[in-house]
Amino acid sequence: MRHPTPRYCQSHRDGIKYEDPTPDPTRWTISPQVTAKSEEPKSEEPKSEEPKSEEPKVEEPKTEEPKTEEPKKIFKESVKLDISKEDIGLFVGAKGATIRKYVTERTQKGISSPSRIRCSLKANEDGVYVYMKTETEEAMVTMKKFLMKHSESFVKRKKFAGQTRFVFKVPMDHCRIPKFIGTRGKNIKSLKEDIIQEDKNLTEEKIQVQIREDAPMRMKYLRFGVIKVDTDSDNEVLITVIIKTNNREESWKIAERLVKEHVEKASKNHHREDDPFEDNGW
Repeated sequence: MRHPTPRYCQSHRDGIKYEDPTPDPTRWTISPQVTAKSEEPKSEEPKSEEPKSEEPKVEEPKTEEPKTEEPKKIFKESVKLDISKEDIGLFVGAKGATIRKYVTERTQKGISSPSRIRCSLKANEDGVYVYMKTETEEAMVTMKKFLMKHSESFVKRKKFAGQTRFVFKVPMDHCRIPKFIGTRGKNIKSLKEDIIQEDKNLTEEKIQVQIREDAPMRMKYLRFGVIKVDTDSDNEVLITVIIKTNNREESWKIAERLVKEHVEKASKNHHREDDPFEDNGW
C-alpha cells in the first residue's frame, strides 16, 4: 500500500511541521524530519551586583614650606678670677671634676628650664679668665653665682693651706679677756714670740692668736682641747693658735703649755691689781 504523500505548508521549508486536520485513519502521521526548536524565553538570572570596592583615595602629602626657626640667643660672659696660672689644675680638678661638681651641676639643678651651658678657663697675659656660654639668661646668672662661690672658697682654702689650728677652752672670767690681750696686744705678742722661740717645727714664723668668749663652733679643720688652770671661774673662753708646722703633735704640746702659762699669768696679775690688801694691808 502506498502511503499518501503528506501535505506541507509553505513553512515546511522553514522547518515547521504541518499535519492534515482531517481525521483519516488511513493516513499515517508523519513525524517531522525536522522539528523546529521552540525557543523558550530565557529567564535572565538577576545579576548580583558585587559591591564596588572603592579604592582608598591616596591623598598626596601636603608639602609644607619649612618653617625657618629663629636662631636661639646665646649668652656669653667672661670673668677674671683671683687665681694664678698654676692654680688652674687644682681649681678645675681632675678631668674637670671639681668645677663640674661645684659649678655646672649646681647650675643645672638651680635653673627652671634646661639649658646647655659651658664653662672653660684660660690664662691670658693679664690673668686667668673663665669663659661662660649659656642658652638662657637665667642659666648665665645662676652659673656665675656658683662660679664666684667656688672661686671664693678656693682662694680661702689656698690661703689657709698647710695651716694648723689649735683651739683651747680655758676657764676665765670674760672681764679678764682684755687683760690677757694686754695694752695694744702686748701680751698676745709675747705669747707669739714664746711659741716661735720654742717650736722648731714651724715652717714659717707667721702666727695668729685669737681669744673670744665660749660659743658653739664648727669642729672642722682644727684640733680641740681643754686646759685646766689654777683659777675658779664660771665662764670659759676659746683661745685659738694658728701656725704652720711639719710636726703637729709636738707643736700641740708646746702651744698648750705656753697658752696655759699666759692664762695663769694674766689671772695672777688681775688679782694683784684688784686686791687692796696685797701690799701693806692695814
